[in-house]
Amino acid sequence: MIKYVSEVNPLPFIHVRTNINIDSSTEARREKDFGKVISFLPGKTLDWLRTRIDDGCKRTFAGSNDPLRMIKVSVFGSSSPDDYNRFTGKLTDIVVSYLPIRKDRIYVSYFETPHWGYNGSDF
Repeated sequence: MIKYVSEVNPLPFIHVRTNINIDSSTEARREKDFGKVISFLPGKTLDWLRTRIDDGCKRTFAGSNDPLRMIKVSVFGSSSPDDYNRFTGKLTDIVVSYLPIRKDRIYVSYFETPHWGYNGSDF
Protein backbone atom coordinates (compact mmCIF):
# COMPACT_ATOMS: atom_id res chain seq x y z
CA MET A 1 0.00 0.00 0.00
CA ILE A 2 1.25 3.47 -0.87
CA LYS A 3 1.37 5.84 2.05
CA TYR A 4 0.75 9.56 1.86
CA VAL A 5 3.82 11.57 2.75
CA SER A 6 3.02 15.23 3.36
CA GLU A 7 6.27 16.49 1.80
CA VAL A 8 5.70 14.61 -1.45
CA ASN A 9 2.32 14.90 -3.12
CA PRO A 10 2.74 13.05 -6.40
CA LEU A 11 0.41 12.65 -9.33
CA PRO A 12 0.03 16.01 -10.96
CA PHE A 13 -1.98 15.81 -14.17
CA ILE A 14 -1.90 18.55 -16.79
CA HIS A 15 -4.70 18.39 -19.34
CA VAL A 16 -4.43 20.84 -22.20
CA ARG A 17 -7.12 21.70 -24.73
CA THR A 18 -6.42 24.01 -27.63
CA ASN A 19 -8.11 24.99 -30.87
CA ILE A 20 -4.87 24.85 -32.87
CA ASN A 21 -3.02 21.79 -34.16
CA ILE A 22 0.30 20.90 -32.57
CA ASP A 23 3.01 19.02 -34.48
CA SER A 24 5.00 16.16 -32.96
CA SER A 25 8.22 18.14 -32.45
CA THR A 26 6.35 20.83 -30.53
CA GLU A 27 4.59 18.11 -28.53
CA ALA A 28 7.93 16.59 -27.48
CA ARG A 29 9.25 20.00 -26.41
CA ARG A 30 6.09 20.71 -24.43
CA GLU A 31 6.44 17.46 -22.49
CA LYS A 32 10.02 18.29 -21.53
CA ASP A 33 9.15 21.87 -20.53
CA PHE A 34 6.13 20.82 -18.47
CA GLY A 35 8.44 18.41 -16.65
CA LYS A 36 10.69 21.33 -15.67
CA VAL A 37 7.93 23.67 -14.54
CA ILE A 38 5.99 21.14 -12.45
CA SER A 39 8.55 21.53 -9.67
CA PHE A 40 7.16 25.01 -9.02
CA LEU A 41 4.39 23.18 -7.17
CA PRO A 42 6.00 21.82 -3.98
CA GLY A 43 6.40 18.06 -3.93
CA LYS A 44 5.51 17.63 -7.62
CA THR A 45 8.04 16.03 -9.94
CA LEU A 46 8.39 14.80 -13.50
CA ASP A 47 8.52 11.24 -12.12
CA TRP A 48 4.77 11.34 -11.45
CA LEU A 49 3.65 13.91 -14.02
CA ARG A 50 0.93 12.81 -16.39
CA THR A 51 -0.13 14.93 -19.33
CA ARG A 52 -2.78 14.90 -22.01
CA ILE A 53 -3.14 17.27 -24.91
CA ASP A 54 -6.23 17.64 -27.05
CA ASP A 55 -5.39 19.81 -30.03
CA GLY A 56 -7.62 20.96 -32.85
CA CYS A 57 -10.60 21.32 -30.48
CA LYS A 58 -13.53 23.51 -31.41
CA ARG A 59 -13.11 26.25 -28.82
CA THR A 60 -14.04 29.91 -28.77
CA PHE A 61 -13.86 32.71 -26.25
CA ALA A 62 -15.73 36.02 -26.40
CA GLY A 63 -17.04 35.10 -29.84
CA SER A 64 -13.55 34.59 -31.26
CA ASN A 65 -11.85 31.43 -32.46
CA ASP A 66 -8.38 33.02 -32.20
CA PRO A 67 -5.79 30.58 -30.80
CA LEU A 68 -6.87 29.59 -27.31
CA ARG A 69 -5.60 27.20 -24.70
CA MET A 70 -7.40 25.83 -21.66
CA ILE A 71 -5.17 24.05 -19.13
CA LYS A 72 -6.54 21.99 -16.26
CA VAL A 73 -4.04 21.05 -13.55
CA SER A 74 -5.13 18.34 -11.13
CA VAL A 75 -3.06 17.82 -8.01
CA PHE A 76 -3.09 15.38 -5.14
CA GLY A 77 -3.16 17.47 -1.99
CA SER A 78 -2.90 21.22 -2.27
CA SER A 79 -0.52 24.12 -2.80
CA SER A 80 -0.57 27.75 -1.75
CA PRO A 81 -2.04 30.55 -3.86
CA ASP A 82 1.52 31.91 -4.32
CA ASP A 83 2.70 28.51 -5.64
CA TYR A 84 -0.20 28.39 -8.11
CA ASN A 85 0.48 31.96 -9.21
CA ARG A 86 4.18 31.21 -9.89
CA PHE A 87 3.25 27.99 -11.69
CA THR A 88 0.65 29.77 -13.85
CA GLY A 89 3.25 32.37 -14.84
CA LYS A 90 5.87 29.78 -15.79
CA LEU A 91 3.34 27.58 -17.61
CA THR A 92 2.04 30.56 -19.59
CA ASP A 93 5.59 31.61 -20.51
CA ILE A 94 6.28 28.10 -21.83
CA VAL A 95 3.13 28.04 -23.94
CA VAL A 96 3.75 31.42 -25.60
CA SER A 97 7.38 30.45 -26.29
CA TYR A 98 6.38 27.72 -28.76
CA LEU A 99 2.76 28.30 -29.77
CA PRO A 100 1.10 31.29 -31.42
CA ILE A 101 -1.20 31.96 -28.47
CA ARG A 102 -1.39 35.28 -26.65
CA LYS A 103 -1.15 35.26 -22.86
CA ASP A 104 -4.66 36.66 -22.57
CA ARG A 105 -5.98 33.57 -24.41
CA ILE A 106 -4.46 31.03 -21.99
CA TYR A 107 -6.58 29.91 -19.06
CA VAL A 108 -5.34 27.70 -16.22
CA SER A 109 -7.60 26.07 -13.64
CA TYR A 110 -6.59 23.99 -10.63
CA PHE A 111 -8.34 21.03 -9.05
CA GLU A 112 -7.13 19.69 -5.72
CA THR A 113 -8.08 16.29 -4.39
CA PRO A 114 -7.33 14.70 -1.02
CA HIS A 115 -7.81 11.22 -2.51
CA TRP A 116 -6.22 9.75 -5.59
CA GLY A 117 -6.33 6.07 -6.52
CA TYR A 118 -3.34 4.32 -8.04
CA ASN A 119 -2.25 0.73 -8.40
CA GLY A 120 -5.37 -0.65 -6.76
CA SER A 121 -5.47 1.61 -3.69
CA ASP A 122 -5.70 5.23 -2.61
CA PHE A 123 -2.84 7.46 -1.56
